[in-house]
This record gives sequence, structure tokens and C-alpha cells, in this order.
Amino acid sequence: MDSLIGIYNFNCQSIRETQRRQLEALWNRLEESGPDGGDMIFDGPVGICYRAFHVNEESGSEKQPLVGRNNTVISGSLRLDNREELISSLGSHLRVKEIISDIELALAAYEKWGDMFPRHLVGEFALVVYDPASQKCLLTRDHIGARPLYYHYNKERMICSSDLASLLEIAGIPLEPNNEFVAGYLMYDPEPELTAYKNIHSVKPFHLVTFQADGRRRESRYWDLAVIKPIRYKTDAEYEEEFRFHFSNAVRGPLRTNRPVFSDLSGGLDSSSIVCVAHQLIENSEVPAAELITISLISSGSPTSDQTNYIRCVEDHIGRAGHLIDEYDHPLFSTMSVENASVNLNPLLFCEAKHRHVASLMREANARVLLSGVGGDEITCGQQNPTPELADLLVALKFKSLHAQLKAWSKRARRPYISLLSNTLRSLLPLPLRARYQSRTPGLVPNFLMGKFVKNFSLRSREIPTAPFACATPSANDQALGFYTAIRGIATGYRSELTPGYISYPFLARPFVEYMQAIPHTQRVQLGKRRFLMRRALKNVLPEAIVKRKDKGNPQETINRAFMREWPRLRPLFEDSRIAAHGFVDNTLFLSAVEEYRLGKGIHLGMLLKLLSLEFWLRRLEGMEPALPNTREQVTSFSIGTYPISLGANSLHT
Repeated sequence: MDSLIGIYNFNCQSIRETQRRQLEALWNRLEESGPDGGDMIFDGPVGICYRAFHVNEESGSEKQPLVGRNNTVISGSLRLDNREELISSLGSHLRVKEIISDIELALAAYEKWGDMFPRHLVGEFALVVYDPASQKCLLTRDHIGARPLYYHYNKERMICSSDLASLLEIAGIPLEPNNEFVAGYLMYDPEPELTAYKNIHSVKPFHLVTFQADGRRRESRYWDLAVIKPIRYKTDAEYEEEFRFHFSNAVRGPLRTNRPVFSDLSGGLDSSSIVCVAHQLIENSEVPAAELITISLISSGSPTSDQTNYIRCVEDHIGRAGHLIDEYDHPLFSTMSVENASVNLNPLLFCEAKHRHVASLMREANARVLLSGVGGDEITCGQQNPTPELADLLVALKFKSLHAQLKAWSKRARRPYISLLSNTLRSLLPLPLRARYQSRTPGLVPNFLMGKFVKNFSLRSREIPTAPFACATPSANDQALGFYTAIRGIATGYRSELTPGYISYPFLARPFVEYMQAIPHTQRVQLGKRRFLMRRALKNVLPEAIVKRKDKGNPQETINRAFMREWPRLRPLFEDSRIAAHGFVDNTLFLSAVEEYRLGKGIHLGMLLKLLSLEFWLRRLEGMEPALPNTREQVTSFSIGTYPISLGANSLHT
């Protein structure tokens, strides 16, 4: 994808010659990831280099970094889905020309609306703006953080980059694990402003980070789910029509490409919906994309995990077979090694063989966009959780309705009335009280995690996920929490660093998220009817078998078999593990738990997979740790990613 690296020196210090050489070297090195040209610009205290990765006609005509009328400089990776609206609104701020690129729209938006310009941009973006008039530099990302943007700063300068490896090289700081990141990583996903490295930050989704000339840093939010106004229609049909409109547009956005488009297809409701709607848009010539290619992971050796029948059902529906990637041919855990550990701490290392194959297929097809169904569960209510509805009734003091729904849910879910009521009351308690109750519940944090680590980083309270939104009703808060849960893994960039292009998430497109946030909870899920609105709205778009599907694919058997097959190879590394040396686990208890898992006893599978990746990442990190030089003439070399890095002495201080 597009690559961006920038330096902003504070106190009006001009870019130094050593910094210029560093940027030029990185610009040349990033040619493979950004093969479509680009440019560099040096203006007083700012230096920016950009490498292009074109996807559509408009991006092919753009020039970056782009300089505006007042010498404002902007650069970044973006795809804007509200182009027509922006062109209409920006008027005189745009130059009259046949093709207007997205970066030109973003610059004009800044020139018209100032710092809060990202509020008006709908799509995916990671942008850097330098305004010489006000002597400030702005960093911003879209509402889900679909495109990465990292930064490091000290008293002298700020460095930002869309490529983590490049930032680590040019920052020249000790590579220390960030235990706060590790804590979030193990329990759910880390907060999106963190990275696995101390003193390396990630720009938060739906936020703007501003650096002033004197080095002051300010972070502000430009978008908030809590301010979305409720939508209430008279009929179910109106909700269904609006759902189709927003979801179709959500799929339409990433199909603005003159290349083939890849899409995940698991046979579940989410990926199938995206594939069927995308196929419909392409068949009707409503989008520039001319070809849709599906990719599906199958497990011929694990019957309870294999979803081939549902996948074939969708393929028959769209009249085209896709790529079936059998775990037998691309085994899980098979490529797990210190050498393959990525710069980022990535829990997907166990299935890297599959992602490597997908990457080769995309390159072979000259495809640069992949559609993912991540977020569908959270946004369309894939779980039958009665608590949000019951809490709404309790807060509204509708006791008669509450009693009726408690009885109905109790019968449906086969759970005691008092248990449902207790859960509802507990959900309304302040977080500290809920955390106190959670800490008394056994089994939430495995016993092999070190007690000091658990205590110091409050792992037990992390079992209660939270979101930075204060909505008006319990169900609105629950919906917002689902959204935030979905984007944390996306913003951390786990999958994007394994994919040679852009991954788009239609279920998390901003207008669609806002619509689903605004409608009544009872439209999203009703008694015994999860995904209530989605199934109704797409019943004529999807195969009947998919619409009526009640179960979900379960990869448990596939992972179990693969792990037992590969563990004899992996186990020796854990005899003297780095996860134990860093104080995360008790090695004896961890190995005992793994052996019990292999014998059929349950384990927190997600945590096990994350700990395996953490072990390899720590080993790689210790191998690439630079020793700080004693003199300015020394040069330190270490390895990051797939290429060696040489740090000149001056770079350690710039």
C-alpha cells in the first residue's frame, strides 16, 4: 500500500542533511511496496517522502506530497467514498480539472474546514498535514484505523510513518516491549493508540494528533458514536430499505478500482453478504471493478470445521468458483519461526502460510483490494444477548414490559428469570463495581499468567471490555462497544501487514455503522432472532441456505489438529521461554496447561495462539535490539522485517 514517512523538527529547525539522507534512502527502499512513483518534499522544518500504490483512475492522476495555495503540504493513503458530496461542498477551494484526486479533496477540505476536516471525509485514510502559516503538523486516521499511521516524538522532533519498520529504523530508539500493549493483546486487543514498542505510538482511529512548532502535542476526537441521532420509522420495510441502501454503498466504496477485487468467503452470513452484493454491483456495471475473486479457507481433514458446502452454495449463487485454500496444503503453525515473526506483534503468525498464499494469488491477479466480513457480528448483532433490551426497559422504568420480556427470554434461552435480571442489574453498575465482581469469578485469567503481571496491568478488570463512547441508552452503549471491539484488531494492523494491498471492511463503513447505531435495538435482534434486520433486508440477495443458517463455522477442530501436529517442533523453544523471562507466564504451569490441552482439556485458545506469537516476536526482538553507541562515529546494525538496517550514529539523535 501507499508508504509515507515524515519528519517535523520543532522550534523551526530546518531538516538536517542526515535526516534528508535517511528519508531519501527509505524512499528508495520502499519502491517494492509503493511501485507507482511518488515524490519527496523538504520545506523548512518538514520533510515528507511518499510512495504511491494506485488502485483507481483518480489515484493514478494524483501528485503527492501535494502543496496547497498557502503552501500547506498534505500526504497520505486514502480512498474517499463521499467524493460527489465533497466536490459539491468545496466549490471554489478546488481547481477546475477533469479528474480530481482524493488527496486534492482532502487538501481542499482542510483549507475550508481547518483542523476538524476529517469529520467531513468518509472512507479510509491516514493523512499528514503541515500548515506553515500556523506552524503545526496534523496526523489523522479514519474512524476504524483501516490504514496505519505510527509516530514517535521527543523534545526535538516528531517522526511519523505508515510503515512500522521504517519508523523503527529512523527513530533510532531502544526497542523495548510495551507491556501495556501486551496486556491488552492477551486479554482482547490492545488500545489502538498503543504499539508493541515503548515510545512508538499509533494514531487513534477517529482522532487527530496535532504537533505545534514548540513541540506541544494535542489529541482531539473528530467523530463520536454517542452523538448519532436516533432513527425511527413506521414500518419494518423502511428499515430494510435503508439497510440495503447503506450496505450496498458500503460494499460499493472499495469497488472503485480498475483492478480485480478479492473477497473473503467463509460461507458465513457476513462474508456471503459482501460477496453477493459485490457480485450484483459488478454484474450491473455500477462500479469500476470488473472482476470479483473469492478466497476460502477449507479444512478437508477436520469435518466439524469445514464449511465447503456453504462456500459452494454462494459460489453457485454468483456463478463463479473461487480459490479454496485447504489447511492440508498450507498447514497452520507450519511457518511459525523466529525468522518469520513480523515487526509488529501479530497473533496471526500461526496462519501465516495461508496469508502468504493469498498474497501470492493477489499479486498474480494484479489485485490490490480485499474485502473482509470482520465487524459483521458486532454491527448486525450476531449474538442473542437479551441484556441490552432488558436494561433499556429497566432504565426507562417500564417494569411491566421488563417483566414480560424477562419471562419470554427466560423461556427462550432456558435460563432462570432471576439470573437474567441479575445480569441486567449488573450491567448497569459502575465499572469499578463490575470489575470487583469479575475479579471474584474463577477461570477468567489462566493460572499460568504471572500474578505480578496480572496485578500490575489489571488483567482481571480487562475482562470487561469498554468503549470511549457515552451513549444515551444501554443498548446504544452495547452497540458502540461492539463497534469498538471490532476495530481494535483492525487498527493494530494485524492482517493489513500480511496483505499486499488494502483490506476494506464494508460492515464498518461509517454511514452503515451510524445507521445501525441509530435504529432501535429491537430491529437488530429480537427474541430468538439474531441479525433480525439483516436477514430480512438481504433475503432476496443471498442464497436461502445462507439466510436461514443458524450456526457459525467453528475452526476449533482444525486448530486443535494442527497444533498437536506441530507442537513437538515448537515445544523446545518453550523449555526456556522468553514469555517467562519477561515475567508474563510461569513456564512450568504454561507447559502443563498446553499438555493438558493436547489431552483434550479446555484452554483459552485465543490466548494460547497469542502467547505463541509473543514468544517468537520476543526472540526476534532480542535479536534485533540495537546497542546504543558510545561515540558518534559508531554504527549499529540490526535486522527488522526482511531486510537489514544500518543506523548511522547521527540517526540515533534525530
